[in-house]
Amino acid sequence: MISVDNFNEFFLEGIREECSFTDANIFHLDGKGSLKHLDALLEIEKLNTVQWVYGAGQGRASDWIPVYRKVQAAGKGVQISIGLDELDTIMQNLHPEGVFLYIGGIDDEETANTVISRVSKWK
Repeated sequence: MISVDNFNEFFLEGIREECSFTDANIFHLDGKGSLKHLDALLEIEKLNTVQWVYGAGQGRASDWIPVYRKVQAAGKGVQISIGLDELDTIMQNLHPEGVFLYIGGIDDEETANTVISRVSKWK
């Protein structure tokens, strides 16, 4: 909802400064319209992780692989909420380093153990 120029002028330095005070941090980037600020955020050296939330009605996490790849290419971690049926797509398209997954649809211990086994083999 804020222009790139206004974001850069009024918010970017504050975010950069906040990141400098912590050893680990995450920036919650919310909604398709906020993607215009991603490049500036990725230039913040001390920013560790981006949690990209695409918004209701904007598809699923697996529809946004290019965004996650861009974040990883900048050397940042990603936090992603996915459905269990998206796990293969995520594992095939992203590097496991720096990925924090929340996986919905795990309703029992057997499924949880299967997912743990699959993710432990992710390379």
